[in-house]
Amino acid sequence: MERDLLDELRSDIDRVNKVILQALNDRLEIARKIGAEKKKRHLPILDEDRERKVINSIIAENSGPISDDDLASVFRLIMRISRDIQA
Repeated sequence: MERDLLDELRSDIDRVNKVILQALNDRLEIARKIGAEKKKRHLPILDEDRERKVINSIIAENSGPISDDDLASVFRLIMRISRDIQA
């Protein structure tokens, strides 16, 4: 019986992982478009003020169980990958 619950929970994780993957790919496609627009306007790829605002906004929405520090780390990595795709 316990094994069935474990399998079910793991299946839930697999489903959520697919949603996260799709959301990340959607975000990176938008980042690619932003990069093209920044190039047209001769703007720098890195916008520290914008990144700070994004992190602060995400933290304000956080209800856990992920810590604010860990959440900020995840989004800093996502934003670094987004910058790489924009370059």
